[in-house]
Parts: sequence; structure tokens; C-alpha cells
Amino acid sequence: MKKMMDPNWQPIESAPHGQRSLVAVHTDEGNGVWTLERHEDGSFIYEGEPTFCLSHYFEPYAWMPIPEAP
Repeated sequence: MKKMMDPNWQPIESAPHGQRSLVAVHTDEGNGVWTLERHEDGSFIYEGEPTFCLSHYFEPYAWMPIPEAP
């Protein structure tokens, strides 16, 4: 059975370019949520470095805007 996704999460294909957002990713170490920026070429930037430079499996699958701080 497919798990229902929170309605605030959007398909990764619709992630905006040039701004930071929360990105749900699959990695070698499991699932996680990272703050990433999507580059104009469609790749993601993590702490100033392209994610394709990371030495482990990385697959973004959903995104959402960074919520306002309380």
C-alpha cells in the first residue's frame, strides 16, 4: 500500500529554482529532510556544493517551502 504524502509536500519536479526549500531525500543512510537550493540546471545545492559531488546515493523525491519560524 502506498503511503499518503502530507499535502504540504510537492513532487520534486515542481521544486522552484534559485531558492532554498525543504527537500525529502532517499540516501544510503535512509530518508531525511534537507534544506537545499535547486540550481537552474535542475541539480540541488547543499551547503554551497552540488549534491552530485556527495559520495553517497542521493535521490530527492519531494519538496516544500521552508515554514515561518514560530
